[in-house]
Amino acid sequence: MRDKDLAILRLDRPSGRPDASFATVRTIERRDPVTAVGFPGAADEMGGIAAITEATMTAGIVSRVLPPPENSGRAAQLVQISAAINPGNSGGPLFDAYGRVIGVNTSKALIPVPAVEGNGITLQRVPSGEGIGWAVVSDEILPFLDRLGIEYEGSTSRPGALMRLWHREPLMVTVLVLLSLLTMTAIAVATTRRGRILVKEGLTRGFAPSRMLPREPPPRGPESTGKAVLRGIRGPYAGISIPLANGQPVAIGRDPAMVQLVLPRDQPGVSKRHATVAYDADSESFRLEDCWSSNGTFLTGGARVTPGQVRILKPGDGFYLGAPEVSFEVGPE
Repeated sequence: MRDKDLAILRLDRPSGRPDASFATVRTIERRDPVTAVGFPGAADEMGGIAAITEATMTAGIVSRVLPPPENSGRAAQLVQISAAINPGNSGGPLFDAYGRVIGVNTSKALIPVPAVEGNGITLQRVPSGEGIGWAVVSDEILPFLDRLGIEYEGSTSRPGALMRLWHREPLMVTVLVLLSLLTMTAIAVATTRRGRILVKEGLTRGFAPSRMLPREPPPRGPESTGKAVLRGIRGPYAGISIPLANGQPVAIGRDPAMVQLVLPRDQPGVSKRHATVAYDADSESFRLEDCWSSNGTFLTGGARVTPGQVRILKPGDGFYLGAPEVSFEVGPE
């Protein structure tokens, strides 16, 4: 590729480095960040032995993208960059912010200047301006790779908003993706009847206090001597008093993992976590709450307790779960 001042090198053995990916000139815009990589002689002289294997990296931006050559004397399309390049950088890659090769560093603005060396005068090239360099765009290389049958990865479009955000804030993108998946899962679950039941049970399970009573109904025996009790009127707990500690709700239902007062599984009208009852010593009242049960919680007079809302009970008030066959009463010992 003499006309383009480019060459493709063949290695005698694998380099052990990952393959480079390319991006065409269509992916480039002015002010895009770029990184030039190479082995400038001036840096190698100061770097010693380490400079032989460790490349120099300089950062800059795309200053402008020159149009494809016509009859201007240029053989290849160039991109102007502000990244510092010097003799020794020629042939090195120019990377974009995503690690893709967008060009090959080729030249910078230089002018010849006379310099005295020993007894003679020589011409040395010095920069004619700062931050003015050029690289041949990758588009000039890819056709030759195709012709030689060399496989490569190439991009012809600019990264989307999500990829740019991933490059800057990968953790944020990960969190957003997880939240989106959870949201879609919740919506999918909530749109089915079975899903709504699972969501309801999951919420009530999450707020279930630690178990304070045995999983099976306690045997009949002497009543507790506590100041406030939940007394069974009809059903499995008829005639039994369950003490209520101040401010500690007791959950009633069929699932031992979710409640403290467990009802037998042969009570189909009672939900796994049906309702909660708590005693408030300051007001000497009781707090009843329906946990979104399937068949409802009712006061003895027949009024239904609104799910999720606390209903205040006075000593002597009663309620039942689903049907009057499972009823309780609150009051003092």
